[in-house]
Amino acid sequence: MKDVSNTFSVVYALDFNYVSFLKVSLKSLEYHYKSKKKLDIYIIDLGLFEYHKKEIVNIIKNENIQIHWVTP
Repeated sequence: MKDVSNTFSVVYALDFNYVSFLKVSLKSLEYHYKSKKKLDIYIIDLGLFEYHKKEIVNIIKNENIQIHWVTP
């Protein structure tokens, strides 16, 4: 079982119509996230294109933040 004591999680659910809003939210989260805890971001893919996923992954530069894709 995963040790969650050092992890903070955030979940988003979206389709391609909301990619620009997600990118703004992720950059803001990255900028303001000051904790040393690992941040896991789960994105529920309700209709994203592969190039959207690449753009989203490339936005995050902080090594403590990881993006995980969830397909319903």
